[in-house]
Amino acid sequence: MKIRMTLLVIMITAIGFGQGQVNIESTDNVKVEIKSLTVTIDSENDIQSLKLKDIEEVFELSDDNTPISLKIICSGEKITNGHKSSMSMKVDGNTIDLKTFIKHVKKLKRVAINYYKEKPKKQS
Repeated sequence: MKIRMTLLVIMITAIGFGQGQVNIESTDNVKVEIKSLTVTIDSENDIQSLKLKDIEEVFELSDDNTPISLKIICSGEKITNGHKSSMSMKVDGNTIDLKTFIKHVKKLKRVAINYYKEKPKKQS
């Protein structure tokens, strides 16, 4: 029993002193660049919850003069031929003219809302 306790104390001591100091350095040079974003939508409520300000803030993280794109995929229901309906739209732009890009995204959002309002006929 004495030998086991001695070995246990030696092991704990070795493990305790064997742990080195971990130095974590903080750097201010963190760079986030988002060039493309794809959003899959399942309902009109989903597209309504998509905020243009949030999209703008995401793409503002990228450098100036960076090509950017947003793709919206609208998933629908089964239609009369048995296949699931869907629609995808994409807008390309540049961070130099982010305001125009957001205007185009706003148009895509309206088209997606209309897609869900004018749903194809369901399978009977």
